[in-house]
Amino acid sequence: MKIVIWGMGYLMQTYIDRKGLYKNDDIVAFVDNNSLLWGKSFLDIPILAPAELREKEFDCVIICSTDLSIKKQLINDLKVGMHRIKSIVEIEEYYTKKLIDKYKKS
Repeated sequence: MKIVIWGMGYLMQTYIDRKGLYKNDDIVAFVDNNSLLWGKSFLDIPILAPAELREKEFDCVIICSTDLSIKKQLINDLKVGMHRIKSIVEIEEYYTKKLIDKYKKS
């Protein structure tokens, strides 16, 4: 799955630190509202301005931020469908449940 990570703070680092859980994810870009980060890269992956997201092919955006306005920005300004937007909290809950189920079956 081609994903975009929105946010370059500590929640993004949580995702990166647990990347082994998300081995099917192909991070195609990072996005942040901080213009000082635009044009740079992290882990050899570009950090884009929000508007550049329109030009990127992706399946899902994972919001790694506590800023609740990002979801509105994605939906209203960038026209990303709600079904393509997840929060890091949703992702963590999903994989935690999956791990618990796996260990219960062992």
